[in-house]
Amino acid sequence: METENPNAAPQPSTKEQEVNLVGIQPNEEDKAWRAWLRKNREDAPQRLEEAAKYLSGMVSICFTIFLSIHKQVFEGVETAWQVNWAVPLWLGSVLLTLFVLLPLPYGVDADSSTSIKRSLKRMVRVKYSLLILAVVLFVIALIMLAGLYVYGVKKG
Repeated sequence: METENPNAAPQPSTKEQEVNLVGIQPNEEDKAWRAWLRKNREDAPQRLEEAAKYLSGMVSICFTIFLSIHKQVFEGVETAWQVNWAVPLWLGSVLLTLFVLLPLPYGVDADSSTSIKRSLKRMVRVKYSLLILAVVLFVIALIMLAGLYVYGVKKG
């Protein structure tokens, strides 16, 4: 009669099969591209924040140009719908760029790499969405005021 040895390695059951995976080591070019991709993903929040800063500056400059420097061009059309809509759209655009820069709580567990990766993805998704919406608002307002500037408003 055989006695079981408690220190012996467990033997695979008949249902379990041993699988040997064979692969090749990545070459230097593959390693470099993977390192580049990883760095690119890690730097994405900072790049989005930089883009938000530039957009905020562009909005402020355009807002100043259209509503201050060329004030005489818009004289008499202050009540035009383009002006009435463009100003709030530009202000909304600036606010959205500020939210991109604002550190929001993303609920990360610093002891879990999975939580850190998930948080980074969520952070990039939120910042990217806010930045895209800010760009859309800015461009719509810019088109409206540019159209008003070029074509004017029919004065009745």
